[in-house]
Amino acid sequence: MSGGGPGTSCTNANPNATERARVNQLWANGLAAAMDKALEKSGR
Repeated sequence: MSGGGPGTSCTNANPNATERARVNQLWANGLAAAMDKALEKSGR
């Protein structure tokens, strides 16, 4: 792991559109789930 930037788990330096879209989708899903959990907690 020599790259110190974001996404060190990504080994592809030039991801194509399909891979970028898939990663963005994963990010969006994870972010939404985290927000749901946080909102649910503060709502109680």
